[in-house]
Amino acid sequence: MEEAGPSAARPSRRPVAWSAACAELDHVTHKRAVLWVGGIAGLVAAAWLLRIASGEGRALRRVSDLQDQVRVLRVRADSCQGELAREEADFRDHDRRVDSLREEVARYESMDERGVPAPLYETYMETFRRYNASASEWQGLADTLQGRWRRCREVVRAHNAVADSLRGAMEELPR
Repeated sequence: MEEAGPSAARPSRRPVAWSAACAELDHVTHKRAVLWVGGIAGLVAAAWLLRIASGEGRALRRVSDLQDQVRVLRVRADSCQGELAREEADFRDHDRRVDSLREEVARYESMDERGVPAPLYETYMETFRRYNASASEWQGLADTLQGRWRRCREVVRAHNAVADSLRGAMEELPR
């Protein structure tokens, strides 16, 4: 029994083999399309991951570079502080010697209201010359100490600035 209707009246123009070929073609085309879409999606995902990885890589390299700079500046700051402490100790020793010579000169001058006694005059003059020489050296040592202090202060400031940058860079890293 045949059904009535428009399709029953007209037989299909395509032979059975053509329909099977088209179905196979459609199946192959569908597979290709899926592969292409999958491939493109894979490439997009890979590019996205590379972008993230390269961004993280840049951030990690920046952190590493900043850590190296902090280490170098820390060594420089420690070295500078050590040199500053030695120079300060030398300056204080020199300052004590100058004070001692000044006190010795003042004792000679206070022995007699008429001046330094004649038998002690040569010793007094030698002490006075040493005092004057030491006093003139004092200013040079003070200037050197102040210069060292300024250089150390700049190294410490540079260290602190780089350390602050390092903290900021580390905060920007993904967790």
